[in-house]
Amino acid sequence: MHYVNAVMQTHIVGVAKSAKLGAAAKLMERSAVSLLPVIYGSRLIGTITKKEIERAHSSGKSVEKTTVEMVMKDDFYFVVSGAHIDEAAKIMIKRNLTRIPVVNNLEEMHCVGMISSTEVLDAKNRVRKR
Repeated sequence: MHYVNAVMQTHIVGVAKSAKLGAAAKLMERSAVSLLPVIYGSRLIGTITKKEIERAHSSGKSVEKTTVEMVMKDDFYFVVSGAHIDEAAKIMIKRNLTRIPVVNNLEEMHCVGMISSTEVLDAKNRVRKR
């Protein structure tokens, strides 16, 4: 059986809630990702996507003055590190997501990784080949 903590990426590229949208967009571009976890301390408090930044910019908000906190999603999807990869897969499929943050537990909500649909598929394929 494969669990999220066995296949997740532990190098987390996250952003602070006080960061400006322009900085978040540059970080996404440099890291080749379209979703960043929003971290406060070590706690996951939201996510921000390229689409949200683009929407804010097209609505006239300055990407140099608007903070991540002003446009981030605080009703975001995540998975607990000890969950089976099938749980991550269900969330991704149902919500049409390609990557979600991973937290240590529901109480502390420390962001400990990210898991992508590629990692989920690779893990499921390894199970099938056995």
